[in-house]
Amino acid sequence: MNIIPTPHDRFFRYAMSVPRLAEEFFKKHLPEKILSQLDLKTLELCPQTYVDEHLKLSQVDALFKVKMKGQMVFLYCLGEHLSRPDRYIPFRKNKYNIHIWDDYLKECESNGKKDAPLPLIINLIFYNGKEPYPHSLDFKDLFSGPKELIEELLNKPAQLIDVYRMPDDIRPELRWTRILEFFMKNAKKRDFLRGFQKEIYTLKLIDAEGGGDFVIACMKYALNAVDATAKKELIEIAKQNLSKELGDKVVTIADSLREEGFKKGIQEGVQQGMQQGEFRLFLAQLKRKFAHVPRKYMTLLQNADENSLLRWGERIIDAATLKEIFTA
Repeated sequence: MNIIPTPHDRFFRYAMSVPRLAEEFFKKHLPEKILSQLDLKTLELCPQTYVDEHLKLSQVDALFKVKMKGQMVFLYCLGEHLSRPDRYIPFRKNKYNIHIWDDYLKECESNGKKDAPLPLIINLIFYNGKEPYPHSLDFKDLFSGPKELIEELLNKPAQLIDVYRMPDDIRPELRWTRILEFFMKNAKKRDFLRGFQKEIYTLKLIDAEGGGDFVIACMKYALNAVDATAKKELIEIAKQNLSKELGDKVVTIADSLREEGFKKGIQEGVQQGMQQGEFRLFLAQLKRKFAHVPRKYMTLLQNADENSLLRWGERIIDAATLKEIFTA
C-alpha cells in the first residue's frame, strides 16, 4: 500500500478548492461583522502557498481573494496538524502575511500600479492536533518584558526621526549624534560647506575621543554627496583643520572615489548599450507577434531592467496574450 507523504496537505487544499465547501467554511467561521461585508460569490482560491519548506509536513495554507464592498481582500487560512502545538503560530502568520503583501506589490508594480494600498488579510488558523490548542494566538504574548511597554511598542506606529524637520542640536554632550544628524541632513544641500566649517571643531573633539574612524566615515559620506567644486573645498578644509593623519586619509578617499566613479561610468555605459539592444529586439518580437503594444506595456518596457527583459523574453514563445508575458 502506497503511503501518501503529506495527506493533511493534499486533503485540506483539495477541500478548500471546492467552491461550495469553501463558502460554507467561511460562513461558519468568520465573525458576522466581517462576513456581512464580503461578497462570497467572488471567492477565488489563489495558487500560491506561503508555508516554509521545512514546515510543509506540519502546516498547510489556502489563500483566497474576495471582494469586500468593491475592494479586494485576502482570506488566509493556515492549517496546523502538529502532534505538539506550535506556540509560534502568531509569528508565522505575520511572516506569511508579509510574503503575501510582498507578492501583491510586485504584481502591482509589474502592471504599472505604483504606491498601491495594501489589501486587508483576514487570518484564520485551522488546527486539528491531538489535544486542544494551549497557546495564545496574540502576537504580543510571544514577547518577554513589561506588558505596558509591549502594548505600547506593538500597537503604535514606529517612532520617526525626521532629520529634515529637526533643528540642529547644540548640546555638547551629544556631539557624536549631532554630527551624524548634521551630515545626514545637510550633505546634499548647497550651503553644506558653510555648516561644515562650523562643525570642524566638533569633528576634532570626536577625533580626540578616539572617533577618527567615525570622522572619516562622515567625510566619505560627504564626498559622495557634494558636487565636484564643493568636493575640492571640502578636501582643503579637512587638510587645514583636521590632523595630518585624517587629512591624508580624506585625500586618499577622494582619489579612490574619483577612480571608482570613472570605472562605474564606463561600466554603466556598456550595460546601457546592451540593455537598449535587448529592448529593441524584444519590442520587435512583440510587434511581430501581437501587432500592437498598448502604452501601459510600453511604459513597463521602458522602465525595465535587464533581468525583467530576459524573464519576459522567455515567455514570448508560449504566451497567447500580452498579459501572460508581463504578469509577475
